[in-house]
Amino acid sequence: EAASFAGQTGPEDWLLLQGNLSLPATEAALRANSARVILNTAPLRWPVAELLASCHLVIANTVEAESVTGLTAKAAAARLLALGARAAIVTLGGAGAILAESGTIQRFAPPRAHVVDSTGAGDTLCGMLAAGLARGLPLPRALALGQIAAADCVTRPGAFAALPSTAFLHALWEAA
Repeated sequence: EAASFAGQTGPEDWLLLQGNLSLPATEAALRANSARVILNTAPLRWPVAELLASCHLVIANTVEAESVTGLTAKAAAARLLALGARAAIVTLGGAGAILAESGTIQRFAPPRAHVVDSTGAGDTLCGMLAAGLARGLPLPRALALGQIAAADCVTRPGAFAALPSTAFLHALWEAA
């Protein structure tokens, strides 16, 4: 199924893959697609280092980034680039995120949020970031929008139930 779906992509598309797919399904999607690939390592269930050369962007939280690279924060983001990803984001929870691309490493402060439950934050960030890239936003701006959406998500309990509302997302796009 993953390969069939991925095979429908074109070079202007973005394909978001997540660690909850099996390794064979992920490898099949990587072989079948012609899109720009975003790999969210969560949940980290299998080795990802050998897949990074096929990724335009890899997103990992601090625990996953350290597991893959043996390093933390900025050093982990730089190592993910060295392993082959064209850009890397290491999310730091309430401490923000780090973006490494084209020889630069930037830290993004987190938006303010009253955290109730962080369960869906990573998925929300990845989805909004992918949507921003698909709309042609530069990576730093897409990341910032993803952070805003994730900050909204953590203010409510649950995963799916805590996702930002359509009205919130429309307002966010209009502000972009």
